[in-house]
Amino acid sequence: MKNPYRVLVFGLPRGTTLDEVSVLVGASAASHPIVVDMPGNNDQSMAVVDFFEDTSVARRAVDRIGRQTHQGHPLKAWLCVLPWH
Repeated sequence: MKNPYRVLVFGLPRGTTLDEVSVLVGASAASHPIVVDMPGNNDQSMAVVDFFEDTSVARRAVDRIGRQTHQGHPLKAWLCVLPWH
């Protein structure tokens, strides 16, 4: 099995659902996202999403996500450079 390209999505408001993240990242995601509330009293969560196709698909998703907001929160996405197993 090919190692996934992992994308981290930051800036989500606390309480963002998996369905909402799935819509934000699009149908090219290879797995259901994982949503994690950031520690502390802030109103932030992050999501982890894997892509298996190729790096260009993951890079396009990062660019697309970075131009979006969710419930008034600007989003930022990073493509991890190391492979995940």
